[in-house]
This record gives sequence, structure tokens and C-alpha cells, in this order.
Amino acid sequence: MLVNTVSEGCPIGPLQAELLPANAVLAESKYGTKADLAAFALGRTYGNGWAMLFGQFAVAADVVHCLLGVSEQVHRRALRSLQNRL
Repeated sequence: MLVNTVSEGCPIGPLQAELLPANAVLAESKYGTKADLAAFALGRTYGNGWAMLFGQFAVAADVVHCLLGVSEQVHRRALRSLQNRL
């Protein structure tokens, strides 16, 4: 597994990516156009920072939804809907 958490750049280049085993898992905290490892996934399992960002949001939403007057049912449905968009 290779996890990229650097804010700028990428810890590997194309030559190093070719040396990674076919079953390597690549993940990073960046997403969108800043996601560097996506270009090197080459058919390997890959995850970008959207899932991490969603996870942080979901924990916070679990804490405050009742304070905002949002029912548990509506809260869970909204989280599932957002998660399905990842």
C-alpha cells in the first residue's frame, strides 16, 4: 500500500509506479485535479481524498444533526445520498 499525504507533489514518479506490484493499493488525501497518484494507479486499487473528507464530515454530522433539529432518519438518508456520489 502506498499512501500519499504530502500537500504538494507526489512521492513517486512514473518509473517507480511501474515497479509497484499489480496488487498494490494506492491512496491519497488529495482529490480532483490535485490527485497525483491517480495517474499512476494503472488498473490498481486507488482511492482519493474524497472518502477521507466525507468520513470527517460524517463524524461531525453525527454529533450535530440533532442540535440542528435534523431527525436521525433524514440524517442517515442524507449521508447515504452523499456517500453514493463519491
